[in-house]
Amino acid sequence: MRVVNRDSKIIEELRKSGLSNEMKSLEFCKFLIIEEENERIVGATGIGGFFNVHSLQVAKEYHGKGMGKKLFGKLVSEAKHRKYSFILDSINPENTPVVKLVRYYGFRPICRINYAKGMVREVGILVFTTKGKIIAKILSIFNTLIGTILLAFILKITKPLFVTAFTLLPEEFPNPSILHIIKNFKKITVQQTTFKNQTND
Repeated sequence: MRVVNRDSKIIEELRKSGLSNEMKSLEFCKFLIIEEENERIVGATGIGGFFNVHSLQVAKEYHGKGMGKKLFGKLVSEAKHRKYSFILDSINPENTPVVKLVRYYGFRPICRINYAKGMVREVGILVFTTKGKIIAKILSIFNTLIGTILLAFILKITKPLFVTAFTLLPEEFPNPSILHIIKNFKKITVQQTTFKNQTND
């Protein structure tokens, strides 16, 4: 396992391994933790975008063997080492293994977005510093109906900027349906986490 900064060589290796075909956002991470076998990348995770969104992909033949958990643990350590204030995630809440993984490392759900028919995303945050706590408080507005209405319009307007903000390719997402997002709003119950054990201050 090694930590690498994103460059053209790593992007080429990710493509060769097939991992970035499964998760294109890996190519837009600022840095990556990679696991290799026989000179092939078999697992990768990283953080990128303006909102420090994480990506994680493991080759199918390694699913269920603990590689994702190991990679993700190293990612969290490296983010702390690099003085990140927080990490965000955007996950399918029905993907139980991923939900368990992020909860294990202390991610707290902030809001759920019914982005379009058949596409739901739960946004969560892992806080490291006081600045991260402030970001979490600001983002929690999206767990209200008014915040969701605002978010629906923001997503519609900023879709072309998804790579910069979230490391997501706009073409991989359908156009957000403002009406669908608003009609399907449901406040999620957020565990009362004080972030005390997650921060460095």
